[in-house]
Amino acid sequence: MINLGAHVSIAGGIDKAIDRGEALGCTTIQIFPGPPQTWRTIHHTDESITLFKQKHAYSSVKDVFIHAIYLCNCGSPDPIVYDKTYNALKDALELQVKIGAQGVIVHPGSHRSTRRIEGLQRVVTVAKKLLTDVPHATLIFESSAGAGDTLGDSFDDLHYLIHGCGEPKRVGICLDTCHMFASGIDFRTTQAQHDCIASLIKLDLLSALRAIHINDSAHPFASHRDVHANIGEGIIGITALRSFVANNAFKGIPIILETPILKTMAVSAGASIEKPGTYIDDILRLLTHRG
Repeated sequence: MINLGAHVSIAGGIDKAIDRGEALGCTTIQIFPGPPQTWRTIHHTDESITLFKQKHAYSSVKDVFIHAIYLCNCGSPDPIVYDKTYNALKDALELQVKIGAQGVIVHPGSHRSTRRIEGLQRVVTVAKKLLTDVPHATLIFESSAGAGDTLGDSFDDLHYLIHGCGEPKRVGICLDTCHMFASGIDFRTTQAQHDCIASLIKLDLLSALRAIHINDSAHPFASHRDVHANIGEGIIGITALRSFVANNAFKGIPIILETPILKTMAVSAGASIEKPGTYIDDILRLLTHRG
């Protein structure tokens, strides 16, 4: 059984994320700690956190991940952005510990026209400080599409970040299928998938894998354009995505959807639906050929 879930809203209270996850049929959910496009911090009351934990304990949702706000740039040479990033991630990591989530997923950021190695070193520096300042927290670096000066678009970058932090049990990676495809990491054929997983194993990244974001891509291979498409509607295609998530190397890894899907897509993909199911049920039909 695939451990499949989706990004859900915390509008109305963080505990509502569990309700929404269950309504969608999720076994995994991902949330933002607050508005993803602003630096504004949302204060979650002790009461709302307690309610979240109570609901989580009795729900079908197994795993919870927090996705850091989009403004974070751990690789920035700008001290103001760097400090704001640290504060935003510290808040997210503290929330992770409070609610018992699996980790905070963050884009490594951009080196902003400085040398790539300098950007990577800044990411490691802020990550080490965060892990020291927030005991028991887990930081998860997400693979990127590689636009501009973006860091984390190669397995070599992710290897540097993971091993540079010196905390193998408290850092991890999240692979995004759209980002991998856009960055030039192929997995559409059996051989390409084999090579991809072999690279992960060689760089000690498979053991660091904490989650997979499953998204199709609106743009061609190696385009370096980060534009998600609905499952089955993009360039990658349902066959490649189905094969990728079904690989035994990823058994048990939480898989998180970040794009919506129309129920009619499941029908067009050849899965007969006599009775409308949940959002996740339709995705499972697409990914597993379940009738």
